[in-house]
Amino acid sequence: MRKHKWLNYCPERFTEIENYEKAASDNFKGWVCHHKLGEHCFSTEELKKFGLYFDRTPGELIFLTRKEHYDIHEFGIKTQFKVGHSKPLSEEHKKHISESSIGKAGTFTGKKHCQITKQAIGKAQKGRRWFTNGFDNIKTYECPEGYFPGITRKG
Repeated sequence: MRKHKWLNYCPERFTEIENYEKAASDNFKGWVCHHKLGEHCFSTEELKKFGLYFDRTPGELIFLTRKEHYDIHEFGIKTQFKVGHSKPLSEEHKKHISESSIGKAGTFTGKKHCQITKQAIGKAQKGRRWFTNGFDNIKTYECPEGYFPGITRKG
């Protein structure tokens, strides 16, 4: 058996970690060893800072599928949001962000695509044409029902 990163979390008795059999049956592909800390969702840095990252008992760990692991960190356990993750922004905060970015150049300003990227973009766009119904414009390979070739200028 190859050395897995999660063996650092629980070097002894790792076969007692919850869902170990399921993960082992998939040869651990698509599985993550997650620290169980009740209601809290901590980052790796926070766990290390508090000394809770390495040398844990099997009862403090659980094997989760990557999807389950993502859901915990994206949405939090019991809808508790992790700081800095997916918390809805207030209208006031959205307005502040909008105002602070006025007049700033975009992130791609002054940069150019390399030739390989240009070819990939061109290949993806090849064969697509503009169609309109008089109000909406779409770019697709075939003309949808109710549309005709061309673009309707808005203004």
